[in-house]
Amino acid sequence: VVLRYVREAGGNPVSTILGTGEQTSPLVAAYANGRTADALDSTDTFMTVFHIGNPVTCAALALGEARRISGQELLATIALGYEAGARMSLGEGARVPDILHRGEKPATWRGPRLPVHHLAAAVAGAKALRTDERTTAYAIGIAGANSPPHLGTRTEEFPLEQPLHKYVDNGRA
Repeated sequence: VVLRYVREAGGNPVSTILGTGEQTSPLVAAYANGRTADALDSTDTFMTVFHIGNPVTCAALALGEARRISGQELLATIALGYEAGARMSLGEGARVPDILHRGEKPATWRGPRLPVHHLAAAVAGAKALRTDERTTAYAIGIAGANSPPHLGTRTEEFPLEQPLHKYVDNGRA
């Protein structure tokens, strides 16, 4: 489904869709790679409920390839995006170990709703594009303003089925 969408979306072929070798625009490549990572359940587990590595890495790879940044700069870009997302998520809510210590089941815990995935990807993207401080702040603001809330897991109170993606669309992030 994602590859059909990507092929129809087109775009300047400067960023690679992982696993296919096809190239498209950075935006479309980051989307396709993020969705693929979700489909493979390729998510990191930081000390919070957020899985920020996927969108950060996909944004950094797509934009970094388009800008032809070095491998060292790519690693710095991923590290910065991940660090920003980790700090935001830790500052925003309870940590998973705290939940387990209190005896709560993580599946019933509603948790933080800040769109950390999107904000962290914006930080990584801004770094890959080598933007200045003001433009980086705008990127973070735009990401936050256009991000859906983190929906958490399906519960009796929130029975919505979310087909073809997990609780946050990391491709969109």
